[in-house]
This record gives sequence, C-alpha cells and structure tokens, in this order.
Amino acid sequence: MRALRAILLSSCILLLAAATSSAQGKPAASAPAAGLPPLKTVFLILMENHNWSQIDPASAPYIHKTLLPLGAHAEQYFNPPGLHPSEPNYIWLEAGGSLGITNDADPSANHQSTVDHLVTLLTKAGISWKSYQEDISGTTCPLTSVALYAPKHNPFVFFDDVTNTNDPHSANCIAHNRPYAELAADLQNNTVARYNFLTPNLCNDMHDCSVSTGDTWLSREVPKIPARRRQRHRFERLLHRRHHGPGRDLESRQPQLRQSAREHFQQPAQRHADQ
Repeated sequence: MRALRAILLSSCILLLAAATSSAQGKPAASAPAAGLPPLKTVFLILMENHNWSQIDPASAPYIHKTLLPLGAHAEQYFNPPGLHPSEPNYIWLEAGGSLGITNDADPSANHQSTVDHLVTLLTKAGISWKSYQEDISGTTCPLTSVALYAPKHNPFVFFDDVTNTNDPHSANCIAHNRPYAELAADLQNNTVARYNFLTPNLCNDMHDCSVSTGDTWLSREVPKIPARRRQRHRFERLLHRRHHGPGRDLESRQPQLRQSAREHFQQPAQRHADQ
C-alpha cells in the first residue's frame, strides 16, 4: 500500500460547483474577486506516486521553477490513513466520496449506479466536459487497461449513466472519453469543453516512471493550453497533483491554481475526505 497525496480536491469541486450553481440560477459557492470575470474553463491534470520530498528541483525543474512561482499550493492536505489505492480517490474527486470502493478493480466490479456525481450535474447545467486519456483508442468505451492506460485513473468510466452500464460501445462514453492526442486539435479549433480532465499514461504521470519523466511531460504539455486558449478566452488552469508513495501519511505541497483562480476561491485547507 502506498501513501496517497491528494491535493486540492475540494477546490476543484468548488470551482465546478460555482459554475453549476450559477447555471442553475442558484447562488455561486463563492463570489469572484473584484475585477475578475467568472471562470470559464478548467483543466485538471493528475500526477502520481511520489512524495513531495521526491519532487526536488533537480528532478522536477519545471514544477519548481515555473509552476510553483505561478500557483497557489496547499500544505495541509493528507491522505486517508490506511486507504491508499488510486481508484477510491479518483472516485472521490468525481463523486465527493469513495462510494465504498477500497481497491483498484475495473468498472466491471466497481461500477456505480448513482447519478449524483460531478459530470452528470455539469451536463444537467449545460456545462460541457471531456476526459482526455493517453493511450486509449477512442473507438470503444475504455473500461479495461490497454497499453499504459488504466481505468483506475479515469473516474468517469465507473458510473453507469456515463457508460450505459459497462457497455464498451456506449456512444455517450466514447464521446466524452477521448484520446489525449485529440486535445491539441480541440484547442486549435476552439471546441474544448469547459471541464477537461487530462490523464497522462502510467509512465508520463510518474506512476511507473521517474519524477523527471513526469516533469518533462508537464513542461511540454501544460504550455500548449494557455498559449492557445488565451487568444480567445480568459484561461484558468487548475493543476491538481496527487501523490502516493511509501512512507508516512504526510502532507505534500504542490502548485495548484493560478493567482486569478486563487482569488476566486479562498478556501481553508481540508483533510482529504475519502473515508
């Protein structure tokens, strides 16, 4: 078992909750800071498998020299003691709880019938979403591992209303879970969704490979997003970094929100709630 580092889960939910509430005519979770327009687009990137002490400047120069100076970070987020698989925490990020899942089994075993989860609420509110996953084909609903893709890092495929209950041919699932390579064209064509969940493969997210591998991937991919989006819309980037590794259940410090996003949502740090 490995010690999970789950950072700013609540902030991500708050960002999208504000957008959802506004679209439904309900009060937003937090008023925008003076002079700043509402958030329009969220990009969520998850990295894996290393304690913050391993994310040193030599191994991760892009994180330290570029992302840390640009963003806010949380220092009081802790993994739930004794519960360290990836999957329950990705489910928590999507549904606000682990829904009883305590392992990394595929959707065939751990699929959920609830419709009370983030992307369904976004859809009902008229807010678009898409999950971009490295190493999937885009021709089937990605319910099983292929190459260096793992369903445990893609929470949406665990919900029956997304997958038509584990149907590999589900048009809804296929439309919302796309190969990561398609992101570049969507950005270029200005067809990117408002909520975008980006998952590198098991090597590029540092899970199976080195910190430097993940840092290099971030340095190559993250700049592509604002460079294209800022030509058309005000851009907010949320970089969610999630670490688990051997050792104690400790907090970690990670770059999270650009300054403007941080001013929108000033929230106290909270313990990760996957119980």
